[in-house]
Amino acid sequence: MLFNGVRVISLVSLCTILLGAAVLRPIIAAVPTGLDDQVQKEIEAAYAKRDKAFKEKDIAAIRAMETSDYKEKSKDGVVDRATLDPQVDQLMAMIKEVKVLFTTVEKISEGKDSTEVIADATTKGDFTFKIEDGSVHEQVASAKVRDIWVKTKEGWKIRFHETLEAAMLLDGKPVG
Repeated sequence: MLFNGVRVISLVSLCTILLGAAVLRPIIAAVPTGLDDQVQKEIEAAYAKRDKAFKEKDIAAIRAMETSDYKEKSKDGVVDRATLDPQVDQLMAMIKEVKVLFTTVEKISEGKDSTEVIADATTKGDFTFKIEDGSVHEQVASAKVRDIWVKTKEGWKIRFHETLEAAMLLDGKPVG
């Protein structure tokens, strides 16, 4: 889809990659999880670390918090890091300002075993970005996502991200 000659799918990818991957500090809702407090604190700390990396546009730190087999699923299908990494590089370079960005973790539950947890979250953000022609645009987006975190020797990392629902305004106009 084009918006003023710009391929909008890349902007939607930005929302799902950066927001949907829960790159910001979560506001943890009071939902019983069945997990011990230590695991929840560790996941909160992992989100806080990603938040800091995103605000600093530290792509290496963001990638270090993803497993080598990281995958992402949206309505367009499943993609791996080899596909996502160049898109993230390009899109991060376009961001001028992050006005508002937060993730609310709605539920954390046990995964397949003690080394895996599943986080259901809602992310919301307001960005300005500059495209190749020099024009500046505003993107307001929200998404319901599900992340699978796995515990590794280096700490918790995201292995799988799924966008369950997404909505976006580009310069005040609905996209999608």
